[in-house]
Amino acid sequence: MVLLLFVWGGRAVRCRRLPRWPPELGRAVLLWVAVMAVAALLAPDNRLNALRFTLKVTLGALIGWAVYDVTFPSARRRERLGQMVALGGLVVALAGLAEAGQVQPVASWLAFFKVAPTWVGEFRRVSATLPYATITGMVLEMVALLWLAWTLSTSSRKRGAVALGLVVTLVALVLTLSRGAMLSLTLMLLAWGVTVTARRRTWVPAVLLAGGALITVAATTLLVAPELVWRLRTETDRAWYLAEYQVPPLLWAKSGRLLEVEVTVRNAGVRPWGPKMPALGYHLRRADGEGVTYDGLRTPLEQPVPPGGTVRLQAVLQAPPEPGSYVVEWDMVYEGLLWFSWKGSPTATTQLIVEGLPRPVEGWNPTPFPVPDHVGVPIPERPELWRAAWLMARERPLLGFGPDTFRLRYGAYLGYERWNQGIHANNLYLELLATTGWLGLVAFGVVVWRLVVMGLAVLWRTTLPWAHGTALAVGAWLVHSTVDAFLGFTPTLVLFWCTVGLLAAHYHALLDGESRGTREAEEDHAAGI
Repeated sequence: MVLLLFVWGGRAVRCRRLPRWPPELGRAVLLWVAVMAVAALLAPDNRLNALRFTLKVTLGALIGWAVYDVTFPSARRRERLGQMVALGGLVVALAGLAEAGQVQPVASWLAFFKVAPTWVGEFRRVSATLPYATITGMVLEMVALLWLAWTLSTSSRKRGAVALGLVVTLVALVLTLSRGAMLSLTLMLLAWGVTVTARRRTWVPAVLLAGGALITVAATTLLVAPELVWRLRTETDRAWYLAEYQVPPLLWAKSGRLLEVEVTVRNAGVRPWGPKMPALGYHLRRADGEGVTYDGLRTPLEQPVPPGGTVRLQAVLQAPPEPGSYVVEWDMVYEGLLWFSWKGSPTATTQLIVEGLPRPVEGWNPTPFPVPDHVGVPIPERPELWRAAWLMARERPLLGFGPDTFRLRYGAYLGYERWNQGIHANNLYLELLATTGWLGLVAFGVVVWRLVVMGLAVLWRTTLPWAHGTALAVGAWLVHSTVDAFLGFTPTLVLFWCTVGLLAAHYHALLDGESRGTREAEEDHAAGI
């Protein structure tokens, strides 16, 4: 980002002129960044992190300014940059398809771009070259609108190849399993369809075809993996993995012997267990809490269990080779994926008294207990995160706790002892309220208002597909930000400011053209023409 701005500055020096900037939008952005900087400087703690975040947002805004300066008033440059962004998104989409198909060596190479793959339950979400699937979904939804603009603006000879890029992008978008991305893209396509219908333009079939393609791809995915419907019906996958147990309170065993224990398990979650079946397992500790083995023997289920259904099992338990007092923690497990307790489902305990002399046990291979950070921390649902943001805003209403501090604080407001510090508020506007206060939210609201005014003007008063696609890409970012927060991630930050710069260039080119037409009409009238 710094290198790009350095090149832009060098270009301005070489051309011996100050960069052009959109005055109304520029002043609004400057006000917002200034408020954010004050909030960072006055943050009660994590001040360095808040200042670093403010600098990052400032660099993004400067990139948006650079895009505006370079592409205004040249329509060709705006179109060329839009094509470059679309092609960059296509690279992400193709990498995502390779990831979904586990195409080697691409799938292994993609591991370098992220801490870990993104999962929802036992389903792997496509994240491609980006760190998290929701980020990929945001990028692809914006890029899809630019691909549609390219399809509408290209010649009939090239339209098929360009439309293929749109389809690939839509397929990869659906495979991210990002509900917010699919919903906001659908809304933007609907808005585009309404606009072109009202203006009686010839793009109506193409826009409807793009919306139909998105729906078709999503429906096909659900047909191939019908279990994914639970992704649409639940906020998080925490409710997928809930179990209740009826276990004996006390057991006696000889050292090293196998026991059969009657355990009744109830599916307390919202989705059935099956066709991929979990198993009943256990963790074994000493009476003083010291871990003995985390991966106890498994007892598989024989048939699917519906929500609310129960199953009675003859669980197999291996008594340890050393006599003593132990605690058995019963827990359901999806092999190679997760234990139900990782998603917050409570375990059930049985006291185990082992008697006899120590004896070797064939195949006894204790496994270590995961350290706390390696055990999945339950992900809070959106209403919980929004409540934490509101509580933070009530405590410091004017300037908040400083930019990018929500993820470092929200757990304390929800009563957590430890929490995932990579989780944001899942609503950009509430996060800004919590971290920059009402002043920061109102300042950003001014920026959003200017973007809405420019976007509506471009949609209603121009016939250029690239202008429409750019305006709706910005709109998709703003709409999707009501259920996620993307300001802190470099890919979505840079893409947002690039499209903002392009939108401002389209808008001022529109105003420039209208004012030029007005001047020509006045001159013609004065000349009696």
